[in-house]
Amino acid sequence: LDSTQEGLIRASAKALCSLFNDAADKLADMTETWETQLKDQVDTVNNILTSLRDLNISIRDADIRGDAALELRDQRNLLLDQLSQYMDIDVKYEMEDVGAGLMVEKMTVTLGTGGKDKLVDGGFSAKLLAGSAKDGCPVSLYALRDKNGEKQEPNATDPKILDDNDLYGALQSTREMLTEAGEYTIDGTTNDPNAAVKRGIPYYQKALDSLAHEFAAAMNELNHIYDDKGNLLAGGNLFSMGSATNDASAITAANISISQAWAEDKVSLQASTKPDAPSGDTSNLSKFLALFDQKIKFDPDHVAGGDAVGEAYHGTFEDMLLHVQSVLAEDQMTTTALLTNYSATASEVYTDREGVMGVDLNDEATSLMTYQKAYTAACRLMTVLEEALDSLINGTVV
Repeated sequence: LDSTQEGLIRASAKALCSLFNDAADKLADMTETWETQLKDQVDTVNNILTSLRDLNISIRDADIRGDAALELRDQRNLLLDQLSQYMDIDVKYEMEDVGAGLMVEKMTVTLGTGGKDKLVDGGFSAKLLAGSAKDGCPVSLYALRDKNGEKQEPNATDPKILDDNDLYGALQSTREMLTEAGEYTIDGTTNDPNAAVKRGIPYYQKALDSLAHEFAAAMNELNHIYDDKGNLLAGGNLFSMGSATNDASAITAANISISQAWAEDKVSLQASTKPDAPSGDTSNLSKFLALFDQKIKFDPDHVAGGDAVGEAYHGTFEDMLLHVQSVLAEDQMTTTALLTNYSATASEVYTDREGVMGVDLNDEATSLMTYQKAYTAACRLMTVLEEALDSLINGTVV
């Protein structure tokens, strides 16, 4: 190859690396966005738990005074409905003896999954904390505390990490978007039996990493010319982990770049596998071209960092890219269908609740007018009966 042809190929390779880098950067930005959303959801849950604790105290005081506190109970029920969107909860009401034979209501909220950990217990409430994406977005549950910060159970585990079987609802959905790697999940790192088919942002990051890794490995391998004893005669890495190095040991979509040696013309494309080949021999270049039609083994173990639960995918580089796109489209379609079903169910439950709790001012005004007229008619009837009875008693001649 002459310098002009080599430069054109190098420029195309550099542009390809930039596409990989841009895609990885967008996924990283998406991770930050969802990480912020998870923390916002945790803050919302903590505010709900605190409000439930405060309402429990107010309702308890009202019960002691003999007040029904209906409005406070309605507020508490609405908060429980909101909390149930973020996690699976179990709500129990029991009577508590406050002395002198007086019994008042006490509400307890526990996780409906896992070990039945308490979230609210009368005047005590727990607190959640979301970790960073680089640590796997752990969600920690801190022990129950009252409004002064005193623990209900001093010896309780504090905090407790909630795993995939403890969380549910919006919190778990957001966390799975940040943590689930699908086929690239390392065996033995999770107790979620469905981890291999749950795909969040890490799956697509690993899939792109696999494509970049196998592409660079195949190209680099073809550009190394060895003798019969395995000694390097010519060539070198075309792609590396950044533009300032020739190391290609752990290439990802985020760090793939043309190697420093290739950029500085210290390494070039090897046109032939024979050091003494004539200048017109381009047999090795045809192997580079054939590589794009060759089926490659995309092994999840190469980028997962351990024994991945998924099977290797066999196909060309283009097939691998189309495979990732088809997985994304299928997951999006399936998730959209589930969301539609859940939304319809939630809307139906909301309508049923409003039918019991809600007040329509127009209907109530109509009913008030009806009852008022019925009351007036009843009063008029009583007046007529009274007059008739008076006439019957006092107007009768003995």
